[in-house]
Amino acid sequence: MKKWQAIYSFFSGFGIPAYEENSVPTGSDRPSYPYLVYEMQQGGFDAENDIALAFSIIDKNDSFIPCYNIADNIAQAIGNGKIIELDDGYVKIAQGSPWADNQRDPEDNTIRRLYSIIWVTYYTNH
Repeated sequence: MKKWQAIYSFFSGFGIPAYEENSVPTGSDRPSYPYLVYEMQQGGFDAENDIALAFSIIDKNDSFIPCYNIADNIAQAIGNGKIIELDDGYVKIAQGSPWADNQRDPEDNTIRRLYSIIWVTYYTNH
């Protein structure tokens, strides 16, 4: 598994669609709610360098509770550090801060966004 595949695999494991932040479909292909968007950084990192990756859970709802439930599932999956094997090493994912910061869409008050950070450490040769 490659670095980008590991991050995608992790974020797609929570029962909602996950998209790298620059590849969210638009127009008629726009995803239904809820969905998750995440940053991806993978190249040029030496072992033991922590990288902060932001992600957001986005939902259209009158409450943040569905987003909180998804964030709780992600935190539970991370635990004290989630290890994913790669083709040439492994990646460790840890919970970052802020975690589950409430945000609203200024144009649509029913769109809820929880903003969070994970710490990623790639232990690879490149």
